[in-house]
Amino acid sequence: MSTENGAYVFVWRSGGFVPAGVLYMVEEGEEVLQCRFQYEPDYLRRKDAVPLDPMSLPLSVGDAILDSPTGFRIFPSFLDQMPDAWGQRVLGAVAAEKNIPLTYFDLIVSGAKDRIGALAYGDTPDGPRWDYPLQPGFMEIAELDLETLLEAAERFQAQGFHDLPRICKEYLATGSSVGGARPKSLCMHRGRHAVAKFKAAGDDFNVCRVEYATMRLAGALGLRVPEVSLVSLDNGQSNRDIFIVERFDRSGNDRVHIISAATAIRASTGLVKLGTYSYQDIVQALNVHGSPSHLQADRMELFRRMVFNMLVANEDDHLRNHSFLHDGTGWRLSPLYDVVPGFHGPRHLYLSAGTQGGLMSLSNALSKCEAFGLYRKQAKDIVGELVAGFMDSWENIFLESGVPPADMSQLRRLFDCARLADRETDPEARELLPRQRN
Repeated sequence: MSTENGAYVFVWRSGGFVPAGVLYMVEEGEEVLQCRFQYEPDYLRRKDAVPLDPMSLPLSVGDAILDSPTGFRIFPSFLDQMPDAWGQRVLGAVAAEKNIPLTYFDLIVSGAKDRIGALAYGDTPDGPRWDYPLQPGFMEIAELDLETLLEAAERFQAQGFHDLPRICKEYLATGSSVGGARPKSLCMHRGRHAVAKFKAAGDDFNVCRVEYATMRLAGALGLRVPEVSLVSLDNGQSNRDIFIVERFDRSGNDRVHIISAATAIRASTGLVKLGTYSYQDIVQALNVHGSPSHLQADRMELFRRMVFNMLVANEDDHLRNHSFLHDGTGWRLSPLYDVVPGFHGPRHLYLSAGTQGGLMSLSNALSKCEAFGLYRKQAKDIVGELVAGFMDSWENIFLESGVPPADMSQLRRLFDCARLADRETDPEARELLPRQRN
């Protein structure tokens, strides 16, 4: 039996939510049979109107009733609104406890008042609704303390949802709208909007400290990164660290519309092989939709990010780990996020970098530098600067960040092996990388 659901979609503009259009969905079981959207004429007349999705829902479509693009069950920008594995696990547990079906519509509309991005949903054009069925008495983000958030995440992973104390359930549900596969939650930290990231069951290295150190390293090398910090809670147990990342979808109390790079290039939601999409695809989206005054800066930033991902052996650089923010004139590349060295996998980026696909080699990084608006000499200078900075500072920054000795040993082997492999197989690396230490 099919179910029909609809909602007004609100966008934060000029200090408040305004109705932008109507979303309509028909689902049967786990299948989306229909997904439609229509912009509100009044929204289209606003001078500060922004498109929900520059590819699939540009403002130029007017107030026509649109079906989701071919190959997409749901408009990509609304897929961005859904939580990923961790949030879906939480909301799935809430649905099971309430004995109600979990639908894609529920996953889209069920978010805390401080949900990611600038969108919200409601039954009428008067304003957003914050009491959808999967929102069990949401608390305000400011009420969440880090120790209880960590306890809720730990207990949920260890014992499931049903037997948790009510306060843990509410904490979990309140922060569940943030994307990603790992345990995390929205929070306030030092008066700023932030995301708290926790240890996952089964971690075999201190992911929180390693990610914290990696982001600090990126900032030291000149990449655009959000403010990061680390909180350690001591109750006699080891590795009770919380990695805190300041949110970049907030500007003071204003909400900034954000979409993933997957949405910006309308990437397939089906089976996607490693290297199907590329950094050059992201550049092309910037070329078409980017903020004109920041276009070259963002293209250069993306090139630096690609090289940095190679240097730290980050293999999780997929399209949802790159985002675009609307600055009022166009789309800008978001700051860096979700970067962790790949301790165990092969040395390939998820996205293709050059003529050798996702191979983590400096010559591969340079092979299509022109796509980023860079002459080869400019690109080589950037690579040389990043390599030198990485070699000079990574170890000190990771030690200062408290990365445990066992993890440091693994990282030394990972990074040393990476440099040695480059030197032996990569002509550009022989020129740009220093000699291997004995």
